[in-house]
Amino acid sequence: HGDLFRFGPDYKLRNHFTLGSFGVHALGTDHEGGLWAATEGELLRMSLPSPWSFLGAGQGIGGNVYDFEWYEGALWLATTRGLIRMAPNDHGGIDTTETHWTELEAFTVTSTEQGLVVAHRNGILVLDKGATAPRPVLTTEAESIGEVVQSKQHPDRIYALGDSNLYVLVLKDGKWQLDFSASIDGAS
Repeated sequence: HGDLFRFGPDYKLRNHFTLGSFGVHALGTDHEGGLWAATEGELLRMSLPSPWSFLGAGQGIGGNVYDFEWYEGALWLATTRGLIRMAPNDHGGIDTTETHWTELEAFTVTSTEQGLVVAHRNGILVLDKGATAPRPVLTTEAESIGEVVQSKQHPDRIYALGDSNLYVLVLKDGKWQLDFSASIDGAS
C-alpha cells in the first residue's frame, strides 16, 4: 500500500498518511515546500492549495511514474511512456507535454546546473541548459539505465548504473559527456 509515515526528531511517529492502494516509488520536495510522492499509478503533492496537489490521468499522465525532477521552471516525469514535461501556464493551470524523446520507458531524471540528465531503456539523454531538444550521451542496444547519481564529492561527475555496466559522465566544456564505462560483471 501507499502509506507515508512522518517521524519527529525523537523518532516517534507524528503522522500516518494513506496515499492510496499503489506502492510509493519516490519522494521529493519542491521550491514551495510541497511533498511529492510518485506511486505506481499517480503523482501526489501534499500541500494545499495548488493545482499541483494531484496529478494523474486527468492531467495527461499515462502509465507509471518512476521519477520526477524540477528543472528550468517545469516538472519533468520519467514514466513508462517516456519523458513528460509539466509547466504552469498563464491561467493558473498546468500544461502537459509528452516529449517523445524516448520510444520506451524513461527511468530517472537528474537536474544539474548544466542540464537535465535522462536515463531510459536505451541510454542517456541530456537536455543542455537553454536547449529545446536533448542530445544523446549514451545509446545502448538492450541495456536499460536505471539509476543516475551526481557525485557529492566530485560534482563534475555523474554515475549511471545500467544492467551490465557502470557509466561515468563528466563535464567537458560545460556539457555532460560519457567518460568511460566499467562492466559490473554480473553484480546486482
